Amino acid sequence: MNALWYLSYKKLWGIVRGWFRKPVTAIFTVLSILVLIVMVGSLIFVPQAQNIEDFSLASLIFVVVFGIVLITVLLNENKALVFLSDARFVLSGPFSKKQVLVYILINDLAQNLVMTLMFSGYILFFFRGAIGTFYHFVVFILTMLSYLMLMMFFSSYDYILEKSKPNYRRYKKFVVFIMVLGFVGYVGYFLLQKPLNLVYIPRLFFNSKLYWYPIFGWQIGTLYYGASHQYLYFVGLLLLPLGLALLSAYLFFNTKVDFYEAALSDSEHLQGILEKQKAGDESWRVKVREKEGNFYEGAWALWSRFVLQMRKARQLLRVQDIIFFVLYTAIAYFSGSIEHYRTMLSIAVFLAINNESLIYELKRPFVYLIPEANSKKMLILTLPILYRTLIISLLGGLVSLLLFKASFVDAIQLVLSLWGIALIILGAGVFSLRLLRGNQNPFISLLIRMFVIIVSFIPVILIMIIVTFFVVPIDDPRWMTVLNMVMVFTNSGMYLLLVWLASKILDGNDMFV
Repeated sequence: MNALWYLSYKKLWGIVRGWFRKPVTAIFTVLSILVLIVMVGSLIFVPQAQNIEDFSLASLIFVVVFGIVLITVLLNENKALVFLSDARFVLSGPFSKKQVLVYILINDLAQNLVMTLMFSGYILFFFRGAIGTFYHFVVFILTMLSYLMLMMFFSSYDYILEKSKPNYRRYKKFVVFIMVLGFVGYVGYFLLQKPLNLVYIPRLFFNSKLYWYPIFGWQIGTLYYGASHQYLYFVGLLLLPLGLALLSAYLFFNTKVDFYEAALSDSEHLQGILEKQKAGDESWRVKVREKEGNFYEGAWALWSRFVLQMRKARQLLRVQDIIFFVLYTAIAYFSGSIEHYRTMLSIAVFLAINNESLIYELKRPFVYLIPEANSKKMLILTLPILYRTLIISLLGGLVSLLLFKASFVDAIQLVLSLWGIALIILGAGVFSLRLLRGNQNPFISLLIRMFVIIVSFIPVILIMIIVTFFVVPIDDPRWMTVLNMVMVFTNSGMYLLLVWLASKILDGNDMFV
C-alpha cells in the first residue's frame, strides 16, 4: 500500500512541479492563484446584495448541467475505472485487491475535488452577481461536493455491476429513462398550472413540492434551504447524497468481482478516445463512412483533409459545440435581452475555440514536411476552427431573429461582433502555444491565453475610441454598425499578425513532435 501512496504523492508532486518548472509558468501560476484568492476575497469583503431570482436561475442551471453530466456518465459505454497511466502500474503491480480498490476510491475523491474547483471557478467568473456573498458560495460548494462525490463513487460501483451482471445495463437504461422522464413530467405538471411561459421556469426553485424528487429535486431543495438559511433542512438534504455515496463506496470496496483484465482493456480504449476527443476528432462517436475526395497541392492539402473528415463523419459541428450553443441560448432566453445573448454566445465561442485540436495537428509529422511557408501552413491549420465559429455566429444571428425578435440589422451586428471576437480569441490561442512551449498545465494555459486576448483587444479599443470621437458619434444610428465593422477589420489584422508570430512553431523543433 505504501507504493500506491507513493504513486499518488509523486503524481501530485509532478503536477505541482510542472506549474513551477519555468520562470514564466511559475509567474503565471502565482498570478492565477492570486486571481482566485481575489475573487473569493471579494465575496467576503465586498459582498453584493443577492438577487434571489438570479440565484435561482444559477441553481437551476447547475442542476441541469449536473443532470446532463450524470446521465452521460451512467449511459456512456466508453468508460474505465482508472486512466491508462495508473492502470499499467496499479492493476499489474503486486497489490492486493483491497489496496487497489482503496486507491480507486481515493482517485475518485481527488477527481471530485478537482471537478468541484473547476465548477467553483466557473461560478465565480460567470455568476458572481447571482452568488452575492461568500455564504451562498459555500452553499454552492457543499452542494456540488456532495453530488459530485455521489456521481464519482457510484460510477465506480456501476462499472463493477456492468462487468458482473449481463442484463444490468439494459435495466439501468430503463431506470434512468424513468427517472428523467418522471422529473420532466413532474416539472411540466407545475408549469402547466398557468399559461405556458418559459419565464416561469426560474420560479420552480421556490416550489417545495419538487424537493422530494430523488437527486434532481434534492439538489434544488438543498440550494434553496441553504440560500434561505434553513439549516436543518439544508443539512438533512445534504446528507442524502453523501449517504448514498458512502453506500456506493462500501459496496464497491466489498466487491468479489475480478475486474482487472476488463479495467486494463477499457483504460487503453478510453485513452485513445480521449486523445481523439481533445483533438475534435468525432470519428469515435459517429459512424465513419467511406468517401472520396480531391486533395489540393501544398499546404491546402491540410484543408482538403479536414473537409474529407467532415464528410466522412457527416458533422458540421462538434457535439460539445452544439450543447454549449443550446445551453447558453436557453440561459439568455430567460433574460429576453439580445445583449445578454451576445454575451452568452461570446462564452460559447470562447469554449468552441480550443488549442487541443491545433496541438493534435501540430503533432503530425507531415505538417512539417510540406514545402510551404510556415505562416501559410499555420493559417490553414486554423481554418477548421474558424469554420466552426462562423457556423456558431450565423446560427446565433438566426436565433436572434426567431427567438429574440431582433431586426435584421441587429442580427447582422450580432454576427459581426461574434466573428470579431472569435478572430482575437483564436489568434491569441495560437500565439499562446508559442509562449507555453509545450507546457500542458491547464490553469497556466488559460491564464496566458486570457492575458494575450486582453492585450490583443487594446488596438481595436483604441481605434473604436478614435472613431467615436472623430468619425461617428455615439448618438448616431450607424454607430454600432460602424464599430462592429471596425472590430472585424482590426481584429482580422491582429489575427493574421498573431498567426504569423506563432508560425515559428513550425520551424522544425521538437515542441510538439
